[in-house]
Amino acid sequence: MSDLAKPGVVYDTGCVLQAAINPAGPAAEALDLLDRGIVTAYVSPRLRSEYEDVLARPSIRQKNPLVTDRQVEAGLARFDALAVMVPNAPQYVAYSRYPDDEPVINLAIHVHAGYIVSRDRDLLDLMDDDNPDGRYFTRHFPWLSILAPVAFLRAIRIRAG
Repeated sequence: MSDLAKPGVVYDTGCVLQAAINPAGPAAEALDLLDRGIVTAYVSPRLRSEYEDVLARPSIRQKNPLVTDRQVEAGLARFDALAVMVPNAPQYVAYSRYPDDEPVINLAIHVHAGYIVSRDRDLLDLMDDDNPDGRYFTRHFPWLSILAPVAFLRAIRIRAG
């Protein structure tokens, strides 16, 4: 599904939250690539709902008073307007280490995205060939890279030449 000119991306909920917490940080810059038309972001109803749930949690709001209703609404509207909404993906992989990450992984596999952008160690470890889950993942899904926002931005810059 991913257009060769525009790399396909699935943003993990933690990346979306980090962008809301720090609008000048690398996670926000990674999301800005969607606004600039540099990437194609994919989202499913389940992932979109997770974004909304996490951003609205009272515990998150208490720790991060700069995350406002208006900011959350604008961030969600960004995905509604610019991301490609696809049905919830079937299960391609089960991830026993952290099953809550499965929807992100399976969505990226389903749309053949080039990247998952995340700061989540459980996801990032899937790129580690020293870990059995990582060996399996990189062997079966070699086109998919799971990168932290800074590494993702670097990869996009390199790709752009």
